[in-house]
Amino acid sequence: MEYHRDGYFFVVVNVDIHYKRPARLGEIIEVTTEMIEITHATITLKHQIFRDDALLVEAYVKIACIDKDGRPGRIPDSLRIHLNV
Repeated sequence: MEYHRDGYFFVVVNVDIHYKRPARLGEIIEVTTEMIEITHATITLKHQIFRDDALLVEAYVKIACIDKDGRPGRIPDSLRIHLNV
């Protein structure tokens, strides 16, 4: 799916991040991503980083769909279908 070619662009409009514990070089971590909300023009994602069962970082990232001129646009139906929403 070539959204850029079709005039759809996605930009980060907000990040809310909470650092709970440090990770150190060489440690194995797990990163999870969950879609929290989707509107006509935005998607909010929840990211979590774990070491074993310990939550290290939790972040909420909102991305918006814009057109080539930077104006808000609707998220394409083909992406909604791909995301099963």
